[in-house]
Amino acid sequence: MLALGLVAGLSLATAACSSSTSSDGTGQGGSPAVARTAYTFSEVQIPVFDSPTFKGGYQPWMQLMYDTMIHETPAGAEPGLATAWTFPDDKTVELTLREGVKFQDGTPFNAAAVKFSWDRVMASTTMLKGASLKSMTAVEAPADNKVIVRLNAPYAYDWKNYLLRGSIYLSVVSPTAAQKAGDGFSANPVGAGAGPYGFASYTKGQKVTLTASPNYWDPQTIGLSGVEFVNTAGGAPTLAGLKSGSLDVAFANGGANINAAKAQGLKIANTVVRPDWNYGGYFCGSKTPFNNVAARRAVLYALNRDAFVSGPYGGYAKVNPTTIPTTSPDFPGDTVPNPYAYDVAKAKAALAAAGVAPGTTITALADPTDLNAATLQVLQSQLDAVGLKLEITPSANAFADIRTKQPDIYFQGSGFPYASQGIFFEPNGVANYCNFDNPDLTRSLAAALDTSITADQQKQRWADFQRIYYDVVPGFNLADIEQATITTSAVSGVPADKDPSSGLAQAWAGISMKK
Repeated sequence: MLALGLVAGLSLATAACSSSTSSDGTGQGGSPAVARTAYTFSEVQIPVFDSPTFKGGYQPWMQLMYDTMIHETPAGAEPGLATAWTFPDDKTVELTLREGVKFQDGTPFNAAAVKFSWDRVMASTTMLKGASLKSMTAVEAPADNKVIVRLNAPYAYDWKNYLLRGSIYLSVVSPTAAQKAGDGFSANPVGAGAGPYGFASYTKGQKVTLTASPNYWDPQTIGLSGVEFVNTAGGAPTLAGLKSGSLDVAFANGGANINAAKAQGLKIANTVVRPDWNYGGYFCGSKTPFNNVAARRAVLYALNRDAFVSGPYGGYAKVNPTTIPTTSPDFPGDTVPNPYAYDVAKAKAALAAAGVAPGTTITALADPTDLNAATLQVLQSQLDAVGLKLEITPSANAFADIRTKQPDIYFQGSGFPYASQGIFFEPNGVANYCNFDNPDLTRSLAAALDTSITADQQKQRWADFQRIYYDVVPGFNLADIEQATITTSAVSGVPADKDPSSGLAQAWAGISMKK
């Protein structure tokens, strides 16, 4: 998992290759440099290389291994492995596949391979699935380049804006590779993807190694001989690796890490506000004190968001009390004003109205990252000022532990697409750990996810949703976090407006290095 708040880095090393390397770092004849480029993250929680085995955690190598149907760019959606996508209704997904594509093992990429792969996802009884993925009931392949997905619930919008733009949940694997490897495939999917870099090896607890694919459909975008995801502690250890040259690229959010990198003379290649990255939390609404909406509203009144931006985020964030990123065309802006401006007196009055005594202890669960810890310290101080004592429990995998530990607040300090936020509050949502249920909120989200309406209508429906969200308060949001890409001088081609930490092929296109 890419741990938020900790610097994540890349390391380079020589990779086996038949071509020789010139003194300027490129192969003879202009081929990519013979280098291993490592993408470093602070903790490997549950390494997954095959969608049906996914049980949580962020797996950025999956995007590079398998590519995605839709490429998300700052200019909007662009063709990836699919060249066209339509949604005849909110329960049907139709894809036109890119022709002439081959998997890394040379097997043709086609509709039969998509059906083979997504049938495996449907058949998995151990995979962690949200409602939109669970809604898939059939995959049809009427032609080599045509795929139709049938859903039993209206989640086509979520497929359009989330599932088809990633490959963690919907990787398409080479049927040949899967059948050849048998039961060992999921742990060793060599040759299985259609992305720019293929799986080579995993050294337990240390690194995931990928090598450049010889068959990628857009070969000119590959500037590296490989990518290594190296398990490196964030903060000082990663910065030390960058300074020594054992690491080449790092990713960081939070002012402390970014400013420390600047102070050490490292290059900040870009800073990007991710469209799916908003720090905030969710309440356990089925037990005291947060089964009372007044108590939930009290927390919102207690939040001084400017203190988070100027403190742990070091200015690399934008205040945002909504569930919709400021970078999204659906962001409501001033059309839906925040009804909970920072007001300690109102927070105390709301707690009194809810019957919550001063000094009441509440619990919070979060992943153990530097930025989470710094954020929760500020939250702890602000809640203490209104009479709530916050006990913070770090968890190696908070997302997996929330149902058993039932914290009063689950602090979701990571990126999550706003179109999929229903998993936290819809009935049977995979992260609805305290069985929150508000039919108006659920209906409003479904209306906003309607694929048949215009962009203006969609924006209005998201505004309507946000008004209801403010009213029923299943959770709270703090700010949109900026992600920085930090590199050594050897690395070039980092896009100014894309986030390579996502692992998405389009964000890595053109990145190269000299060594």
